[in-house]
Amino acid sequence: MTRLLIIEDNPELIANLYDFFEPLGYVLDEARDGVTGLRMATQNNYDAILLDLMLPRMDGMTLCSKLRCDYQNPVPVLMLTARDPVDDRVQGFALGADDYLIKPFSLRELDARI
Repeated sequence: MTRLLIIEDNPELIANLYDFFEPLGYVLDEARDGVTGLRMATQNNYDAILLDLMLPRMDGMTLCSKLRCDYQNPVPVLMLTARDPVDDRVQGFALGADDYLIKPFSLRELDARI
């Protein structure tokens, strides 16, 4: 059983992720802001984190950096964002992201990447 943490503030996207991944046997948790997401990521064990960048209370880039630098957490982080400039992608990887998908994306492709 694969356990994912979704850190995303868009309720429609969260619902789509649940609708797609739960029937496949994934166990999902969600946080709708960066502060809650960081707390959940550091207090629980996940197989991967799906991380939006434009979040309330703490943006995804800061969260990823804290997760890697402050907590030394090696869980794979897949950034899911509408921000597609190359500089944003490069920064995401530099801060420790393992993958970077630009919205809108295919849920089947996301599943394959996980």
